[in-house]
Amino acid sequence: MNDTPRFGTAGLADSYTVKKFDPAAIAAYTAGFGLTAFEYQCGRGVRLAHDKAAALGAACAERNIALSVHAPYYISMSSLEEDKRLHSIDYLLQSCALVKALGGRRVIFHSGSCGKQSREA
Repeated sequence: MNDTPRFGTAGLADSYTVKKFDPAAIAAYTAGFGLTAFEYQCGRGVRLAHDKAAALGAACAERNIALSVHAPYYISMSSLEEDKRLHSIDYLLQSCALVKALGGRRVIFHSGSCGKQSREA
C-alpha cells in the first residue's frame, strides 16, 4: 500500500463543461489540477453502469488517480423502520460493487443520526 497522501475532489466542479460521460475527459480534468484522487458521487443513488465504471477506472489508472465512491445520502442505519435499515444495507452493497468496478478501494457513507432514539439506545 502506498503511504503517499492523495488529494482530489468529490465530484466535478462547475467548470467541467463536458456534457456526456467521458472517462478520459474526467481523468484529464482531474489530473490537470495536479490531483491524484477522485470521489465518484452517488448522493442520490448508485446509477453508474459497471461497464462505464470500468472505463472510468481505466482512464484514471492511466493517470495514477485513485477512485472512491460516496454512497447515497439517504442511508440510515439507525432508523426505527426495519425496511429503511435493510434498504440502507442494500445501498451500501451497491456502492461497494461500484467501487470494485471502478478499481477503487473506499466507500464513504454517513450512517445517519440517532433520529428519535437516544444515543444510548
